[in-house]
Formats: sequence, structure tokens, C-alpha cells
Amino acid sequence: MQSKALQFSAEQRQNCKAWHWTALNGKAVERKYNGRRAMHSTAAEGNGTDGIATERQKSIAEQSRASHCTALERQNSRASQCKAGHSNGMAETKHQNMKLNIESDGRVIKKSEIKIVVRELNRIEQRDGSITPENVVDAARPATSSLHKYFTWDNDEAAELYRRQEARKLIHCVRVSYDSKDETKSVRAYVSMVSTNDEGDSGRGYIGLARVLSDAELRSQMLAEALDEAKAWRERYQHLNELSEIFMAISKVAK
Repeated sequence: MQSKALQFSAEQRQNCKAWHWTALNGKAVERKYNGRRAMHSTAAEGNGTDGIATERQKSIAEQSRASHCTALERQNSRASQCKAGHSNGMAETKHQNMKLNIESDGRVIKKSEIKIVVRELNRIEQRDGSITPENVVDAARPATSSLHKYFTWDNDEAAELYRRQEARKLIHCVRVSYDSKDETKSVRAYVSMVSTNDEGDSGRGYIGLARVLSDAELRSQMLAEALDEAKAWRERYQHLNELSEIFMAISKVAK
């Protein structure tokens, strides 16, 4: 009985090695587990005269069975994760392969020059990981850069333009609040509008919100610009299907 127990342990070690090999080869794990279960059952029947040895073998068999079940569940889990990852990868690849046509609105970059600018911006993103105003300015600083001509390099002129931008930020900081149902809302106190001065010259400037809302013409202009901004926002994010209900609401109001 002693020799049989030792012989069984040796077989168990060999089968464990074999199982590790089959575990690396995919679906053979379950087949190896069935073979091991049959081996343990035969060994237990052959040693039924020795109660202690039989109980020990049954315990080993149960432990082996639990170990195989756990290993099989783990491998099935890895297979499921792999399948899910493959599906996600396909979806991501499909999104990445979406045909994108590079265009320009023509306000800053000419349509004939957009590809040159995009090539340089892509180079900056690949080099630094993202595109920021700082690294774009640095890339445009050399006179040979394809981005150089889009910036104001005269420091006096650039300083004046920057101060105007600071003035815009200052105006935007002023807000007014009002009560609406059960909450208080806050909006900008001055609205950018097209207006005409006393000399008949028209241009864009900021007008107080209270004046805009009380003037029928200014209010109509503000509504038209708000709808234009809403449609522009819809065009910007039209590739996000999750926002389809908002897009439909904008289309309904903009009719």
C-alpha cells in the first residue's frame, strides 16, 4: 500500500506537468481534467481495503478537481477578456479608419494651405503628445517655419493685440444673476453684438444684456446668433450619436 501511494504521487506529479503543458495549449485543459478525474476514481477503487489511504486519495482527488475547475474558470475568463478586447479593438480601429476630410473655414488659414498647417500640427502632437499654444508658438518662431506667417512678430503690435484680448476677458468676467423657478442663474452682463454708431458705421461691440433684452431689434439679433451658435455646435459634434436627441431639438427650434 505504501508503494502504491508513492506511485500514485509520482503519477500525479507527471499529470500536473502534463496539465501545465495543456493549459498553455488552450481548450485541452478540460479534456486533461476529465482524464485526471478518471485516474483518481480508478486509484480510489483499487485501494478500497485501506480506509485511510482511500480517504487521502479522495481528498487529493477533490483538491485536484477544485484546482482544475479554478484553472478552467480562469482560462475561460481570460478568453472572454481577450474576445472583448478584440471586439473593442475592432471598434476602435473602425473609428480610427473613419474618413476625415481636412478643411479650413478660410478666416485664418487659406483652404489651399490647410494641409501644410495640419502636417505641422500633427508633427507637434507626435513629438510632444498634445498641441498647446506654447509649443505651436515655439514651432512657428523660426522664419522658415510653415506656421511663421500666421503670427504677429512685431512686439509692439503683438502687445497691443494681447491687451485687446485681455480687455475681452475683463468684459466677460462681469456677470448678472436672476431667479428662474427654484434656482438662480448667472450669465454674462455684456453681449457681443453688431451695432451702428452715430456716424453710421457698423461694427461688433459689447452691449449690456438688459438693453438687448428690452430692444426688439437687438433681441431678435441675439436670438438669431444664438441659433447660429447652436447649429455650429451641432455640426462640431455631429459624429457623437449619443447627442442625437439634442441635435433633433436644435433642428426643431432652428426651423
